Amino acid sequence: MAKLQAVLAIFCELKALSFCMAHIKHLHINQCPKLMELSIKCRNLETLSCIDNQTLIKLPETMPELKYLDCVNCFRLESLPKGCCDLRFLMASNCYVIKEIPNYPCVVKVDVSVCMNLTQMHNLNNVIRLNVTSTRIETLSEGMSKLEVLYIYNCPNLLSLPLGMTMLKKIDYRDSPLIKSLPKDVPTHVHVIQNEDEQNLDSDSYSVYSDSDND
Repeated sequence: MAKLQAVLAIFCELKALSFCMAHIKHLHINQCPKLMELSIKCRNLETLSCIDNQTLIKLPETMPELKYLDCVNCFRLESLPKGCCDLRFLMASNCYVIKEIPNYPCVVKVDVSVCMNLTQMHNLNNVIRLNVTSTRIETLSEGMSKLEVLYIYNCPNLLSLPLGMTMLKKIDYRDSPLIKSLPKDVPTHVHVIQNEDEQNLDSDSYSVYSDSDND
């Protein structure tokens, strides 16, 4: 067991999972209908997938080596972990309870669409693709100078867009009524999605991940 590096559990009946394995790097705990808490100590964990755990409330707070977190459809998850300073990829759509994106200084791709109580985000200075569609986000992180793709469709509380998005290539801000125009330093050639048909043809829509991300 000392050299075990990956664990996969699907449709398990556990209500809580607790273990300590220093060598584990990849943990996939998906579609476990009774799981409420992950209490694990895996200091070398790089990948955590906990998709469709609809009763899950709590994740470990500190995972210093974590690079990939996928908690899509964890409807009752109360918060995202804060001690993940090396996180690169975050998929957390349909996590209805979370209220903020913590400080993830290394993250490059984020999808928190349909997190209906999300109002805040912190340092996302390295983010390249960001999807906050159908959230209550009020302001976006300053200093997103590497941002290329931004989905803020149906963000009724978003007050304004920050300066500094000089690499932006694509944006969807339909049904965000407080956004009247783009910042003056956004490139003139940026692609603005105008309607539903165009969005449906856009391969990136409502996902900030593509096959190339796993190459």
